[in-house]
Amino acid sequence: LYWSANFATSGFSDGTYNITIYANDSAGNLNKSTVIQVTFDNSAPNTTSFINPVSRGNYSGSIKLNASVSDLIAVNSVFFNVTNITGGQVNTTSAAQEGSGLYWSANFATSGFSDGTYNLTIYANDSAGNLNKSTVIQVTFDNAAPNTTSFINPVSRGNYSGSITLN
Repeated sequence: LYWSANFATSGFSDGTYNITIYANDSAGNLNKSTVIQVTFDNSAPNTTSFINPVSRGNYSGSIKLNASVSDLIAVNSVFFNVTNITGGQVNTTSAAQEGSGLYWSANFATSGFSDGTYNLTIYANDSAGNLNKSTVIQVTFDNAAPNTTSFINPVSRGNYSGSITLN
């Protein structure tokens, strides 16, 4: 015979709790189960900020995405989401924790994207499945070399003395 009971963990502070089951019969006999420990975690991880890149920065080549993420219990995963300026999904990159600290990072190649403005968002999940989406920062990817035009003045192989104007 199985019995079940439901209760909302949202009424408790995040933390570790002991659960003990007591059962009694109609004759007044009491039985106590072993104690189990459970963790209640109703709070999303805290994504405090991007460490790198900086908002409104211009980037080319390979960059390191780095963010500070913490949770009262444990952070399970962090990823960086890249969308174009209209919000269309472009890329999701998983981050790795640096040591046992708060920093999570990923190497990211901007060369696979068209030049333009992009939104970067940090997403963090904890071990209880709570999701946090950070504030969005905008960055510009610029991998194209600038166009150069020919000189108007001075002309190639011309002879000059004094001062000249370069056009």
